Amino acid sequence: MDRYFNNDAIGIIEANADFRITRANRGACRILGYSAEELCQLTWADFTHPDDIQKITDHFMSLFEAGQLGQAVEVRHITKSGAQIENSVNVQAGESGPDGRPSYYVAFIMDITRLKQAERALQDSARSLSVLHEKIGHALNDAVQHRDPYTADHQSHVARLASRMCDLLGLPMLQHNTVVAAAGVHDVGKIAIPNEYLTKPAKLDELEFAVLRTHAQHGFQILRPMEIDFPVAEIVYQHHERLDGSGYPRGLCNGAIMIEAQIIAAADTVDAIINARPYRRALGKDHAIRVLTEERGLKLGADIADACITAIGELP
Repeated sequence: MDRYFNNDAIGIIEANADFRITRANRGACRILGYSAEELCQLTWADFTHPDDIQKITDHFMSLFEAGQLGQAVEVRHITKSGAQIENSVNVQAGESGPDGRPSYYVAFIMDITRLKQAERALQDSARSLSVLHEKIGHALNDAVQHRDPYTADHQSHVARLASRMCDLLGLPMLQHNTVVAAAGVHDVGKIAIPNEYLTKPAKLDELEFAVLRTHAQHGFQILRPMEIDFPVAEIVYQHHERLDGSGYPRGLCNGAIMIEAQIIAAADTVDAIINARPYRRALGKDHAIRVLTEERGLKLGADIADACITAIGELP
C-alpha cells in the first residue's frame, strides 16, 4: 500500500472503522486542498457535500453488506477553499476486526469535475440542437409543405423512424438529436426541383431523375449557412450515398459515409416503400424488410439495417 501512497496521480485516503482519516497521500491533498495533517483531523463528512453524506454512507454500507466494495461512486466534495468539486470514489475494505467490521478503509479518489462539466455542456448542446431542430425544421417543413405535401409528411415519418433507430443503436443524446434534426429536413432541397417532377404520376425519365438527384446538393447548400456546431447539412448531403459506392451525388463508400446519414438512408428507403408514391401504390412493410435484408452489409451497415428492421416491426 505504501508504494501506492507515493503515487499522486490519484488521491488515496485511509480511514479507520469510524471513518476518521488516518493518512492521505499528495494526490488527496492536491484534490481537496488540505495538508495531510489537516485531513487527519477530519472525517469523510467534514468535506463531503451535506446533501451527499447520507446517500454515500448508505451506498457504501449496502455495498459492504453485499460484499461488493470496489464499485466507484460519484461524490461532491467541498475543498478547503470552499469550492465544490466532483470526485469518483472507490472504497476498499481492510481486514476485519473482532466484531466482523473492517478495521480500516482505503479510498481511491479521482477528480472528475472537468469531465462532469463537459458532460453537462454536451447535454446543453444537445438541448440547444433540439430547439434549433424544432425552429429550423418547422420553418423549412412549412416551406416544403406548400409545394409538396407528400415530401413534408415523408420527412416527418423518416425523422420518427430514424429516432427509434437511434434508440435501438444506443446513440448518445447529441448524436441522436443531430440525426432527428437532419431527418426532419433531409429532402428540403426538393424546393429547388420542379413541382411537376415531384408529383408526376409515372416514373421519371432519365433526364427528370437526374434533375431530382440534385436535391441532396441543393439541401446542403440551403442548410450549410445555418450550421452552428452540428453537421446537419453534410448529413443531408450524404443521405443517398451507399456503402458500395452506388449512391449519389458523390459516390461515397464505406467509412466516408457518416453513420447519421446511413440511419436516414435506411429510414428514407423504408418510408418510400411502405407508403404510396405519386406513381405507385404502397408496397408494405414485408417488402421493405426484404429490401433491407438484401442491402444489409452491402449498401447499408449491418447494424443500421438490423435496427431499421426492428423499428419497422414496431410500426402500427
